[in-house]
Amino acid sequence: MLFVKKLSLDELLTLNNAHKNHPDFRPRMRAQILLLSNKKFTIDDIHQYSDLSRQTISSTIHHWDDIGITALFDGSRCGRPKKIITANEEAVIEMIVKSPRNLNSVIDEIQKELNIKVSKSTIKRLCKRAGFVWKRIKKSLSSLRNEELFQQSKKEIKKLLMLEENGGA
Repeated sequence: MLFVKKLSLDELLTLNNAHKNHPDFRPRMRAQILLLSNKKFTIDDIHQYSDLSRQTISSTIHHWDDIGITALFDGSRCGRPKKIITANEEAVIEMIVKSPRNLNSVIDEIQKELNIKVSKSTIKRLCKRAGFVWKRIKKSLSSLRNEELFQQSKKEIKKLLMLEENGGA
């Protein structure tokens, strides 16, 4: 049987606090596993109670025994680091506000001022996070139409609609 090693009073208080008040789900779940294990619940009991896999439960207990309180929190994850760090985001947003319709010029300006090479999609993701909205510009061809022919067509449509209302032919 695998149980967590005897917890001190400080550890119990910390785990209870983490279980009840931590804003993230995973540390709350891990604290609950450790508290139940401390009360001599077996891995099978915890598995049935929490719907977590046996492997998750046992690895949480092993991590707690190995590294202590830091076992509650997720380690660093793999993935590409941000191209535009948080410190530079405000400067980039100001560049976007200056010329919102031409992202290519914003990309060139970022290259010159911050020496960072970014793509349009990176800029668009940053804009989305900043709450900007992208809408296409509605283009009208009304200035190019033949007004006389347009008015005549409107009258014909009106006549056809009236004919339909009156029962056809």
